[in-house]
Amino acid sequence: MIAAALVAALLGYWIYNRVHLFDQYQVLKSSDQNDVEGTRYCMIGDRILKYGHDGVFCVNTSNEVLWSIAYSMQTPVSSVCQGKCVIAEQQGRKVYILDKNGLVGNFEASMNIRKACVGAGGVTALLLDNEETSWINLYNTNGEQIASVRATLEDTGYPLDIAITPNAKKLLVSSVSTTDGMLTGNIAFYDFSSSSSDRHLMQTLSYPNTVFPEVYYAAGQLPVAVGDHGYMIYSTEKRPAEKTAVSFEKEIISCFHDSDNIGFLFEGDEIGDRYQMEVYNTSGKRTMRTGCSVEYEDVRAEDGEILLSSASGMYSWRV
Repeated sequence: MIAAALVAALLGYWIYNRVHLFDQYQVLKSSDQNDVEGTRYCMIGDRILKYGHDGVFCVNTSNEVLWSIAYSMQTPVSSVCQGKCVIAEQQGRKVYILDKNGLVGNFEASMNIRKACVGAGGVTALLLDNEETSWINLYNTNGEQIASVRATLEDTGYPLDIAITPNAKKLLVSSVSTTDGMLTGNIAFYDFSSSSSDRHLMQTLSYPNTVFPEVYYAAGQLPVAVGDHGYMIYSTEKRPAEKTAVSFEKEIISCFHDSDNIGFLFEGDEIGDRYQMEVYNTSGKRTMRTGCSVEYEDVRAEDGEILLSSASGMYSWRV
């Protein structure tokens, strides 16, 4: 009876949080915003990294500085995975790998960096440009190259985005090529868990008249490709195949995701709704659809919560 009561209480609390509309809030902590223009932010656990052109600062939730690292980058970009963060210089060569305690490693790439992503152990994948040839190289925290993929316009097309699994054993690459004037989107799957293959290529899937500007791994292992008219989720087999495909007739304005959900913002189709928000799970089932009239500058999702933010305020939804 006690166990049944506990289950009922937990179920009731879960339902309450999903359907109840909260219209009040309480400010627990606040601090003055004195960061210079252009400062960007990311989270590592319960700590906040503030990074910009001149360096990175780590602060706690009370905005107290815990440590800092100075550098000089024209256009820093970041990627976070399970307690590790990489800050890389886009169109430059500097790479810094961090965790909540500070610097884990830093090095300089041999070519200019276009994209960077990091695994849970600090292994970093870099999309590098060198004239007409692109390279996707994997490095350990000491800057030692541990794997490499060559991408040319003739063979693989122009790479758009990359992603690696948390264990850095698998790589997902989106590229675009042209044949007889027609664009073709390509999704390539690589496996670096074995050293028996030089290319490590598992599978390449092509989609005429489609471009995939973003790829990532959902739930740590499910390959996801976000296209201009929908998204694909693939199997984790030796030769990956489409597991879920969802397409939209409307133009996608924004896309956001966490490990279990992927959401989209479209132009609104109801009076008073500037946008229409739809959220799907990794099985392709729509779990939320709602109107939204909020003007926003950024949208993101984490642990089932969606946050739209702008200079004037923040708005959140729970999936």
